[in-house]
Amino acid sequence: MRRLLIILGFISLLLSFPTDAKAIKEEIELHVRNYDPSIGHKPISRAPMRKPSLFIDGYLLQIDRPCNGDIIRLVDENGNIQYSSVVDTNSNKISLPDYLTGTFEIQLIRGSICFYGYIEYVGYMNVM
Repeated sequence: MRRLLIILGFISLLLSFPTDAKAIKEEIELHVRNYDPSIGHKPISRAPMRKPSLFIDGYLLQIDRPCNGDIIRLVDENGNIQYSSVVDTNSNKISLPDYLTGTFEIQLIRGSICFYGYIEYVGYMNVM
């Protein structure tokens, strides 16, 4: 009886994991560059800059911590801004539009700093 309960528990544990690889959010590798050096020039800090972590799960973009007033953008391969939004004060989740498809540079702009990475986005399914 005890073995049966252990086996059933193990089977239920295996079944609780998602079988579709796209159901698991993926982290977007971010890089850093100056967005506009004329905005808010501050003295150079001795501490290294902490990059935010961005995760994408289908059409939902998640940031590891709230980004008060930061700008999120999707820029296509031709340099055209296809989506732009100001992140709400206490929000760390953003719903991306489902009508876009293609490879995009995703930008998180914070003052004069731009964190950016690349995604291949197909509406409700992301590939990279």
